[in-house]
Amino acid sequence: MFRAHPLVVSTRHNNRSAYDNVNKVRVAIKKISPFEHQTYCQRTLREIKILLRFRHENIIGINDIIRAPTIEQMKDVYIVQDLMETDLYKLLKTQHLSNDHICYFLYQILRGLKYIHSANVLHRDLKPSNLLLNTTCDLKRHCWPWLVCMPCPWPCSLRGLDVHLPEKADKLDCLQVDSAKYLCLKAITLFTPSAVGLSDPVHMENLQEKAQICDFGLARVADPDHDHTGFLTEYVATRWYRAPEIMLNSKGYTKSIDIWSVGCILAEMLSNRPIFPGKHYLDQLNHILGILGSPSQEDLNCIINLKARNYLLSLPHKNKVPWNRLFPNADSKALDLLDKMLTFNPHKRIEVEQALAHPYLEQYYDPSDE
Repeated sequence: MFRAHPLVVSTRHNNRSAYDNVNKVRVAIKKISPFEHQTYCQRTLREIKILLRFRHENIIGINDIIRAPTIEQMKDVYIVQDLMETDLYKLLKTQHLSNDHICYFLYQILRGLKYIHSANVLHRDLKPSNLLLNTTCDLKRHCWPWLVCMPCPWPCSLRGLDVHLPEKADKLDCLQVDSAKYLCLKAITLFTPSAVGLSDPVHMENLQEKAQICDFGLARVADPDHDHTGFLTEYVATRWYRAPEIMLNSKGYTKSIDIWSVGCILAEMLSNRPIFPGKHYLDQLNHILGILGSPSQEDLNCIINLKARNYLLSLPHKNKVPWNRLFPNADSKALDLLDKMLTFNPHKRIEVEQALAHPYLEQYYDPSDE
């Protein structure tokens, strides 16, 4: 059992960690203050619910949860997770990646995404800062050295039997703050890793250059047999990694939005800078069209929002910029995969299974281990 320890806070990065005396390893502490707004309650419930069901080495899991003993006292929630050394955002700020590292990190990202999509879940917020890395050699220097101690307010760790939360996304969205707070308390109180089938935590000493997907607060279940119109919003994903159909269509989208985000991440690994750094909604579209070129009539037909379609038709024609001009030193196979990921039409965009089988990743591709 994880027991209360002093929290260790990084004054520079605001990261929190603690030492697990039982497993003799440092763990990450994620502080969530979800009860000020209904949306935060929903996201917290959704993240806990999803992570309880996921068991994959490329997806961050939950080891334990710390909270106040009563609903009246509960203002914050502390989620205990494996401690990772850094994230891709911080890594790209300090060094260029070799082609081998790019290939390996991309494979792990797609491997985790395949697992997520197999459960009909959309992550909806993939970006470098949500990709945690645990590394060896030179990359190990990206640990957090500026640490000071802060006491944990609640010396308790909660275990239980099972978790019961609303199954439908629309039911979860209809929760009011009070009911969401109650369900969040119930989920936390009943939390038991062993009872819900979670495997033992994967500790740092067993990890070699692992990448893990984190932050499922915006994730959603997207049942292919269920009509989600009206429940999926365009206000998801960080702007620079947001698929064009999210901005152009106000109703519905698919798993392809996550593939677009991974394509943006691949481009950033190739150049150490965001490929579409839009300053606002329209500027974001201009960045995308400035590289991909104007969409064809067939691609325009996938935009169901007539106003958005007419706006695109009103823009001057733009030619596509060759990928090898943008990334002259990149592997040609990497650029071919990038082209298939950053496709304007979501129906033509490569799927995660196809991406994993792409020649660029052939040295790691193993369907039996994904």
